[in-house]
Amino acid sequence: MQAIIRMRRYLQEQLLVDLSRKAVVLTGPRQVGKTRQVRQLMEGSDSPRYLNWDGAAFQTPAWQNGYRYPQA
Repeated sequence: MQAIIRMRRYLQEQLLVDLSRKAVVLTGPRQVGKTRQVRQLMEGSDSPRYLNWDGAAFQTPAWQNGYRYPQA
């Protein structure tokens, strides 16, 4: 069995502070660990909400669907 190594990312503490007060949008280049960081943070949450903006439902302009986005 392989051991799972958890890297502590340099933004982790700031993300935790911000998440305690507001919604957070994490953006950046591909393959830098955004999804991994979010999933690790969600493990410690009572009611995590994760929206992946790559999904087709989010690519439709808001005015074309009455400004409604899918529920997470």
